[in-house]
Amino acid sequence: RLSSNRGFYCTETARIQSFPKKLLQDVIGMTETSDDNIVTWKKTSAALSSRRALNAQLHEQNRELSRRFMNWRTDNKPVTIPEEDKVGFKIYKDYWRDFYSKASKFINSRSPNMTLLGEIRNASESFDTKTIAMAQFTNPTVNRETRWIKSFPKKLLEDVAGLTETTATDGVIWKRTSAAMNNRRALNSQLHEENSELATRFSNW
Repeated sequence: RLSSNRGFYCTETARIQSFPKKLLQDVIGMTETSDDNIVTWKKTSAALSSRRALNAQLHEQNRELSRRFMNWRTDNKPVTIPEEDKVGFKIYKDYWRDFYSKASKFINSRSPNMTLLGEIRNASESFDTKTIAMAQFTNPTVNRETRWIKSFPKKLLEDVAGLTETTATDGVIWKRTSAAMNNRRALNSQLHEENSELATRFSNW
């Protein structure tokens, strides 16, 4: 039985019902059947791009539900950084904030700012060196999230490589293909979603 928030619940539950159907429809265009009835993923750039975008959207929708409903997931309660982990965690926190600021500017720039990209790459390599001898955190959630903080910038650097092209005059521009533009939008969306997720995960982030 719905409470006074009936309109809100109806909107959210309608979305929960409709998204799986949308996913099923979208997936149809991403597969192909061979002569011996084996189904495989299409290898075209458009199909690969759509598949990445759909995967990103799936995770975004799941995170959004976790944020919309405070009791959606019992394991999604904000984590408070233990006192003994605060100094080490701040190193990761500062690294992420610098990365997020630069990555956001880079992805949304009119033309790729290769200086910013170089700074992101150098910071990632320096951070590996800086943290290699650090002891594990006492809280397993903090351990998991800090591993992810280290890995996401590297993933972004890998993904960005396919979004740019070099001109005849050695300039770097964003690719204008629909696949590249869709991938760039999905990557930008994921960057902001992951930043919001960190703020949600840690009460004293």
